[in-house]
Amino acid sequence: MWLLDRFREHHILRLGASAVELWRASPTGLCMASRVLLQARASAYESASLANSIGALVEQGRPAHALVVIESALCPVLLADTGCVLWNAQQVDALLRHRLRLAYGGPGIDITSWKTRAVHRYGDRHALGFALPPAVEGALLEAARLTGVAFQAWTTAFSWGFDRSRPWRSWARGTGWWAWGEQDRVVLGHFTRGRLDALDPAVPQRSFADGLPDLIESKQRELGLAASPATVGSVMCWRCEDLPSHPSDRLTWSTLESPISGPAPAPAGVADAQTYAKAA
Repeated sequence: MWLLDRFREHHILRLGASAVELWRASPTGLCMASRVLLQARASAYESASLANSIGALVEQGRPAHALVVIESALCPVLLADTGCVLWNAQQVDALLRHRLRLAYGGPGIDITSWKTRAVHRYGDRHALGFALPPAVEGALLEAARLTGVAFQAWTTAFSWGFDRSRPWRSWARGTGWWAWGEQDRVVLGHFTRGRLDALDPAVPQRSFADGLPDLIESKQRELGLAASPATVGSVMCWRCEDLPSHPSDRLTWSTLESPISGPAPAPAGVADAQTYAKAA
């Protein structure tokens, strides 16, 4: 998390590839206050439409301050294998930047100018890395200047969503799969005893409704883990309407959106719009 000031999660500004959204906290969850579609798809390389869109969004909701949650299309996320031989932050950062250069580098793209953050405990094999490209940071700073809104913190959507939903509470020994739905993709991670040890940062959205359970079992085999219909998996998305019409009963499905304020009701045959599993 890039902290700008001490904050409370009262207003949340969600930045994605296709839209910017303003969410408000409520006793039962979150509710979307307003949404503005981007004129052009935003990415880590091109975010020209972000500042004006954030300005238009803020004019609708007029929050004095907001927590900014940035999805991985704009703030790339990756998992780096340290081999359990990297022991200081400089080594981990060098590995992270190397991996970013391989994944996102190219002619005219200066990865060295990207701000990075690594989540890594000394001796762990894997380091979770995030990057904030200058194009995205510049759009945020410009939006803050134009609107006067205090962006109290910037954080990556994947880590924020996981910390907020805490799916490991229902997993045996803190081990399972967690899928995080974003505007243009699904980020899929495997956790062992609460530690991330596998990550697919760009699962196609078409897999979200129908193919996710099979994809998880395929990933299980890649990791050398036993795959079975009882494989533990949790799925989190923002809006009730993002949930599939016929969710697989092999996964637990949840939303951040308050079930009483969402634009769409829970799909037929489910017990609750915020956390549910299809009846067997």
